[in-house]
Amino acid sequence: MSFYIGSQRVCPTIITSKGGTSDGIPREVDTNGVYAAPQSDFTFTLPSNATNLGGYALAYAFYSCPYITSADLSSLTTVSKPYSLYFIFRECANLTSIDLSSLTVISGVNGLYEIAYGATSLTSVDLSSLTTISGSSAVYYAFRGCTSLTSINLGSLVTISGSMGLAYAFYDCSNLASVDLSSLASLTASNALNYAFHGCTSLTALSFPSLTSGSFGSYYTNQFSNMLNSVSGCTVHFPSNLQSVIGNWTDVTGGFGGTNTTVLFDLPATT
Repeated sequence: MSFYIGSQRVCPTIITSKGGTSDGIPREVDTNGVYAAPQSDFTFTLPSNATNLGGYALAYAFYSCPYITSADLSSLTTVSKPYSLYFIFRECANLTSIDLSSLTVISGVNGLYEIAYGATSLTSVDLSSLTTISGSSAVYYAFRGCTSLTSINLGSLVTISGSMGLAYAFYDCSNLASVDLSSLASLTASNALNYAFHGCTSLTALSFPSLTSGSFGSYYTNQFSNMLNSVSGCTVHFPSNLQSVIGNWTDVTGGFGGTNTTVLFDLPATT
C-alpha cells in the first residue's frame, strides 16, 4: 500500500494494527502504527516461519519503491490465499532478484498477480521448486515488462489448472531467451499460456517434453492462445504422440500468434 504526503510518495508503507508487528517483520513505527521501510537501498526478507500468507497480506507493500534491491521470500512454500503478493514489487525499478526457491504451490486467486510488473532491473527469479499453479489468474502479468530477465526455471512445474494459469506472465520480457518447462505434464487450465510470451523477442525455442495425450482435459480451452504473439522465428517442440491430439488446433497451425513459428512433434512419445 502506498501513501502520499502532498504529491510525494512515501515508500513503502503498510498499516497494521496500531503499534503491532503481527506479521513478525521488523519495521520502523510511529505512534499511529504506520510502518516504513528504509529510505535507502535495502533487501526485504520474510521471517523463516512465513511459509504461507493471508489474503492481501503484502498487497501493494513495495509498489514503485526505488530502494528495494532484492527480496528473499524463500520461506514461502505455498501461496493459497487471494491477492497475497498482489502488486508487491510492481514497478520497483532497482529490484534485481526475487527468491521464491521453496515455493511449490500457487493456489490462491491472483496470488502473484503483477508481483513484479515493470521491474525493469529484475534479472533473477527463483521458482525452481514450483510444481503446481491452480489459482485463477495466479501468475497473471506477474513479470510483464521485466526487460532484464533472460531466463526462467520452471523445471519442476507439473500442473497448470484453473483459468489463466501463466497467462500474460512474461508479457514483453524482450530479453527472455530461455524457459524451462521440462516437467509440465498437465495443462487443463483454460487460457493457461494465453499471451504468456507475448513480445519475448529473444525467445527462439520452447519445449514441452512431458506433455501427455491427456494433458488438456476433455476439450480445447485456448491453452496456447497467442502464446507467442509478437515473437518471430521461435521453434516449439512437442512429443510425437501429441500431433494427433493438438496438431490441428488453430493455435498450433497458426504458430501461436507468432510469425515464422516452427512447430515440431519431434520429442519422444509420452504416455
